[in-house]
Amino acid sequence: MIVIYPKDETTTFLSDIISELIEKAIAKIDFPPSESYSREEITTFLLASDSGRSILYLGHGTSSEIYYYIRKDGALGPDDAKRIFKNRKLIFLSCRSAEYLIAIKDNAKVGIGFGNILSHKREVTDPKDKKYEYDSYRCIDIFRDKLITLFKICITESYLSNYTYLQFYNALKLRINKIICSCSLSKDTTERLVGELMFDLRREMILVGNSNATIM
Repeated sequence: MIVIYPKDETTTFLSDIISELIEKAIAKIDFPPSESYSREEITTFLLASDSGRSILYLGHGTSSEIYYYIRKDGALGPDDAKRIFKNRKLIFLSCRSAEYLIAIKDNAKVGIGFGNILSHKREVTDPKDKKYEYDSYRCIDIFRDKLITLFKICITESYLSNYTYLQFYNALKLRINKIICSCSLSKDTTERLVGELMFDLRREMILVGNSNATIM
């Protein structure tokens, strides 16, 4: 697996996923050159890598770009992505990556993407959004912890058991469903809100391309 992880203070929590993969997964984990390298060198690394290996992106994104390189020129739009990720197996754990994947799906071999993942406290403190008006800080902490835990379990399980993308996708949905059920039955209003966020996560995640391709 190739991991693209443009780390900053808002994505530090995602490093637990990498630690889990390194500690438990059989597969070799590689990383593109660090942010001190140029955009071209990172792109060259990805283009030269084995096309049979999955690419896991952990970071920020929008419906039109991912920020795979921490510099002002680090945004990767669909046009460049179609070339860099051509015939590649992709997992994007980033906001709006479902929409991003749809834009490049005819070029990628297979991909899993997500909707708007609320992972930082400042994202739920807008007073205009009444849905998140109570105990938002605690809600995000719980949601983020549960998201990282379920993703670590599923990605490691998928590698060790040589899952297909469809099996990995279904494993994610199954564990999200369990969290939704548990939170929905809670008497704690914040826990129930976590359940709503998990419901949105499940509803917005997508699988495109050859679902029989393996994670390995």
